[in-house]
Amino acid sequence: MKLLLVAPRARHLDFVLDAVEAWFDRTHAAGLWITAGIGGRVVRWFDAAFAEQPDLLIPAHPARGRIDRALGNLIGVGVAEAHELELRVEAAGGNAHASVAHLDRGS
Repeated sequence: MKLLLVAPRARHLDFVLDAVEAWFDRTHAAGLWITAGIGGRVVRWFDAAFAEQPDLLIPAHPARGRIDRALGNLIGVGVAEAHELELRVEAAGGNAHASVAHLDRGS
């Protein structure tokens, strides 16, 4: 995780999602996600990846369901930053969808 935080890159998304999913399969303990700070680190990594590759926020993106589940799990264990990021993801996804709909209408 430390290596990924030094230089977060969207191209590592599948790896990060695999890790988060594996960790949640093992535990939902607040000690890992909140006390050890892993949840906050994951949120910061997502935030950096979204800044680098905004199309990750598009609802039709192939990884979007996994991203939403990861954020939902983080929120479920009490990672406050995850809720804030989820709201931004939803808003950005809605804006991206609206932009695409706007283009589809030919306006």
